[in-house]
Amino acid sequence: MVLVTILQGVQLVMDPWTRAGIVSYLKGSTSEEDWKERCEEIKTARYGKLPFDWHMMTEGEGLHSRMQAIWKEKADQEAYRKRQNKK
Repeated sequence: MVLVTILQGVQLVMDPWTRAGIVSYLKGSTSEEDWKERCEEIKTARYGKLPFDWHMMTEGEGLHSRMQAIWKEKADQEAYRKRQNKK
């Protein structure tokens, strides 16, 4: 099974059975909420089960924390732009 998601007019295809497919799909997340939705989509596509090495893949190798840093940086940049536009 291949999961297809439409995001801002771009079709994303994720193979929930390969590590590369899962990591690539999670890297496309835009927020913590989106991350959680994608995790649920992966779990659903895998018949209710996450990969045996899920924790190592997402936390142990730092993927989730790297994504959180990216989301924070984007939020900080957006807040900065809003402050600059008010001046």
